[in-house]
Amino acid sequence: MAGAYAETGRSWSGPAAATARRRGGDLVVALEEVAGELEKGAEALRDHAVRLADLTDRGRRLEEEAAAHGLLLGANGPAPAPGIRGEADAVAAARLEAARATLGERWAGLLAESSAAAADLGIALDEARRGLAGAATALRSR
Repeated sequence: MAGAYAETGRSWSGPAAATARRRGGDLVVALEEVAGELEKGAEALRDHAVRLADLTDRGRRLEEEAAAHGLLLGANGPAPAPGIRGEADAVAAARLEAARATLGERWAGLLAESSAAAADLGIALDEARRGLAGAATALRSR
């Protein structure tokens, strides 16, 4: 952008032209700073979107696995799905309890990862906001 702007000044001369070119050059630099901040923020948001999509996909797969065992995942972990249920034998009950415990551990881990991802996203958004605010202030001052 700066190179293209410099090319436009070759045919215009004089003190007014020099002042306008200098101010225009300052604006080009400021706009490039804003563009850089926007690109940095967009890259961070893309990275977080990929992370959150992965967590969402893992959560869905875990819910499907829980449903296959007759369980629902909630804030308190896996619980039996509503409906009539009986214990046909002790082995089946033990398998269900083992599945509930394993799914509960994995669910708790996923919730912890999701909380960390949300906190990281908040930090990234705050950093992007500060970077853009700084670039906007620099742009206004030129």
